[in-house]
Amino acid sequence: MAGELVDQIDPGKLFRESSTGYDLVGFSAQTPVLPTMANSVMRGVSLQKINPGSASGTPAVAYEWYNFLTTIPTNLTITTGLTFFFTVTDDGANAADLGLVIKIGIAVKKLTTGVNCDLSTGAGTEQTATVTLNATTGLTAQYTLAIANANLNGAGAGDQIGVRIRRMGADAADTCLGRVILIGGHIKNT
Repeated sequence: MAGELVDQIDPGKLFRESSTGYDLVGFSAQTPVLPTMANSVMRGVSLQKINPGSASGTPAVAYEWYNFLTTIPTNLTITTGLTFFFTVTDDGANAADLGLVIKIGIAVKKLTTGVNCDLSTGAGTEQTATVTLNATTGLTAQYTLAIANANLNGAGAGDQIGVRIRRMGADAADTCLGRVILIGGHIKNT
């Protein structure tokens, strides 16, 4: 049924793709951060404009990504796809970032025996959305991205999926120069 909850996503569920297994210095970068606004109690993960690289010497890239795993409930009848809802806020460091736009990409990969768990390859076609940050520091902005069945990589009820979410900082639509805090979100049946 449309609108059924599939999963809630909190910052602790997200892990940086570059830190899976070997990049121990990168592990500290995935630790949930607290925005610098006065009286802020919301925690999230950092989405930089540009990822500066990792301890293993990889070069800077124009995006920063996180992964998470979830299982689609066995009693869910997926109608047209899944809808991802995420909440972001500015980090409070630069008033010039307020009201600007970030671009987000999401890709889904069905995980089964014998499948490479690298979510950057073999997933469904990445879908993108833009979100405009609130014009007042510390206030949230939400974005919604519906991913049709054709882009769920064959996933259905009872399947485990890996989800890759990234900020596409090099995209012309991403006008915010500073860091954005991804607070969390949820997934619903579309």
